[in-house]
Amino acid sequence: MKFSLSGNTLLLTLLLAATFLIYQPGLYGDYIFDDLSNITNNTALEIKELSWQAIQDAAISSFSGPLKRPLSMLTFAFNASTTGFGAPLFFKLTGLLVHLASGLAVFWLAGLLLMRFRPLVNNMVGPAPPDWTRLLITGIWLLHPLNLSAVLYIVQRMTSLSALFAFLAVALYCKGRSRLEMSQPFGWALIGVVFIILLPLSALSKENGILVPVLVLVVELTAFEFKKLSRADRIRLGLLGLVTVAIPAILFLGATISQNSTLMGSYKLRDFDLAERLLTQGRVLWYYIAMVLFPNNSDLGLYHDDIVTSTGILTPITTLIAWGGLVGLLVIAVLMKRRFPAITFGIFWFFGGHLLESTVLPLEMVHEHRNYLPIFGLIFAGCFALLEYVRIDVYRRLIIFAVTAYMVLIAVVTILRAEQWGDSLTHAVHEAQNHPDSERAQQQLGRIFMFMMIDTPKIEYYLAAKEALEKCVRLTKISITAHFSLIQLAFLIEKPVDPAIVDAAERVLSTGPVPPSVAQAFRSLVDCQIFAYCKLSDNDVVRLANAALTNPRGTIGVTTQIAIFLAQYYIDKIGDGDLAVLTLQKALVRDPKSVALHLSAGRVFRVVGDFKRSAMHLEQAERFSSLGAYRNEIVEEEKKLKRDSDKSLGKR
Repeated sequence: MKFSLSGNTLLLTLLLAATFLIYQPGLYGDYIFDDLSNITNNTALEIKELSWQAIQDAAISSFSGPLKRPLSMLTFAFNASTTGFGAPLFFKLTGLLVHLASGLAVFWLAGLLLMRFRPLVNNMVGPAPPDWTRLLITGIWLLHPLNLSAVLYIVQRMTSLSALFAFLAVALYCKGRSRLEMSQPFGWALIGVVFIILLPLSALSKENGILVPVLVLVVELTAFEFKKLSRADRIRLGLLGLVTVAIPAILFLGATISQNSTLMGSYKLRDFDLAERLLTQGRVLWYYIAMVLFPNNSDLGLYHDDIVTSTGILTPITTLIAWGGLVGLLVIAVLMKRRFPAITFGIFWFFGGHLLESTVLPLEMVHEHRNYLPIFGLIFAGCFALLEYVRIDVYRRLIIFAVTAYMVLIAVVTILRAEQWGDSLTHAVHEAQNHPDSERAQQQLGRIFMFMMIDTPKIEYYLAAKEALEKCVRLTKISITAHFSLIQLAFLIEKPVDPAIVDAAERVLSTGPVPPSVAQAFRSLVDCQIFAYCKLSDNDVVRLANAALTNPRGTIGVTTQIAIFLAQYYIDKIGDGDLAVLTLQKALVRDPKSVALHLSAGRVFRVVGDFKRSAMHLEQAERFSSLGAYRNEIVEEEKKLKRDSDKSLGKR
């Protein structure tokens, strides 16, 4: 069963080709969910004239994460500028190429780790050829259905790109660390590349990249153990760990405690609090582990907002069981470290990869793409345990066959998922069937049928859209997108809107959380009222906006956007400049440094003829603009101001 280098290269090439073919049907799907707000509605990504300002605008055009994920945004800008937004195929193809590149990085890292762990297996004779272990680790990771959303869900290129640099960083650390151990040159130079180049590249793709030092520490503790180093190198490594892991962890903990009110305020966007999130994550992590081991197409999905929130350690009882199991798993990993360090590595890597998104941050409960980097640890540990600890050759052959069969089976699940993702309606139907209590799944299905009805008016499309959207309304906790979609649906077939739907939307807006999706839904309604077929009364539109603006759970960022859209409605639909000005002035009291608010105020004052105040707000917008954000919009509005001002003077 020995393979030459060319044999390994051939098998790896076949794995990559198989991965491409398996994912190929999913490349023909459409944009979905957060793709719309991050990509298709982001005009800054379509660079028409190559300039530093245009590149900078595209790089910082994301509202996701404190670092704005500029590297990922630039890759989206490349797609948008070369093939346009009308070609999601090329966006998805780029994501698949990133996945294949990550597979190569996994193959490299797995080989380096196997070189470290295999000699630590005591008294083992004739272990399985490392090439099989390495290839199966890579193949399972490449073909695992849990990784699919990080590949075909376009916006999650942020995740896969960040993971690519993370895999490369840890692999390069292994190379540099081995050179230090053998007193070879360039050891510290390679480690320097890890922390000076690859770590920032990973973090600038998505904030998960800040976990690279944690993953490096996991490798050091389990595979290298700070051994075979000179005293000077040991001190340097200790200082490196202090600077990149210990001090940031202390600062993060301190910030979490000192900024607790800010953290808790961020939970206003959610229908759960910090304690409930932490309790629920115990069950979520076991769901992830179960899906790694036994991926089930009916349990997998893009939307998991149907998960039951743990409100106490005993409610539900599985919360206690889950957390007890996690503690037990970590204890076992610690106790196994001396004899089975590769198993300890895999468990620590998995938990280390989830430190950011499965702890205190006010993120949504579940997303499968969060496992793209962490599941490498479980796959590595499982393959190592099965293929490296068996001594009898005939059993080893059977295990290799069984693991290969497992890889084929999970590939079949991925094929089925890719085919579903390749067609918007098929995907929506499966999401709604597999997660009937997910409001997002029902909302997605309803809106797809609504868009189908717009293209081809058919009563069956209307009835299907109405059924799904009404079910979503019954499930709704925080979103009003389904309510607004039902309003639009009624006007599409020229029927009166059910007042109960408007009242229900007002109740959700006035009492529930006000997430960013509320602002996007309100924008959609305003655009439909001004530019399209919606005919809701002005009073209803205004009271819906005011319900969100006066909601004590509303955050500044979201209410600012709603105020801007309401001001636009006052100007463009009602024609009341005074109310538009009043709306923006109230918003500026809450958010005085908002570039978007000052830009909107500049436009409103220009329209009402107060050119002096318009210029003042445009100056404020430019002053508060960070890294040139909104620069193009500000310049465009300044041109309009000069045009209207000159025209006014000419009339006099």
